[in-house]
Amino acid sequence: MQRMNQWLVRVLVGTCVALALSFVAGGTVSAHSRLKSSSPADGSHLTSAPTTVSAVYGEDTSLTGSKFDLYYAKTSGDAPTLVAGGKVAVNDRTQMRVDLPAGSGDGIYTVKWHTLTEDDNGQADGSFSFTVGAPPAGSTGNNSGTSAMSKGDSTSNSGSMSNSGSALPQTGNPATGLLWLAWAGLLVLGSGLAVRRRSA
Repeated sequence: MQRMNQWLVRVLVGTCVALALSFVAGGTVSAHSRLKSSSPADGSHLTSAPTTVSAVYGEDTSLTGSKFDLYYAKTSGDAPTLVAGGKVAVNDRTQMRVDLPAGSGDGIYTVKWHTLTEDDNGQADGSFSFTVGAPPAGSTGNNSGTSAMSKGDSTSNSGSMSNSGSALPQTGNPATGLLWLAWAGLLVLGSGLAVRRRSA
């Protein structure tokens, strides 16, 4: 009986270690470089066009596999036109920026971004916009600053660009909750075995 209890305890410890390693690995695999902030902020109304547009992301991004494209439209009814392509900062790969073309005037500017994390090939997509000139009638927005708001932020491991239409990205790994439940169950089982062993 004592040997059986010892065997069960060893199995329990081994299972707990395996679950802990799976939890850590799962957190790493599910990582994506999502937008943390942008300048100008999403939805900002500026009186004059900035010289550069920049953004900060949660992880280092690929220098060659990430995109930061700036689109311009005179009014909300016009089709956006690609006017400049940005790049990842070599010295800090969590940042991307794009310079506005000379003579950029009033209108709606939208950045569509795509990030690729090289450690796990995780990908994320999204966009943010700001307006230069008088804000549209009846609109309310920020005047300046940075924002973590991102339109259509989505993630993928397949390499395809996607747009979910959600205002904010979902974070975390769906399997994490199941791992925690399994962990709690094993702890309860271990406590029961310990009590039974003491009683014996």
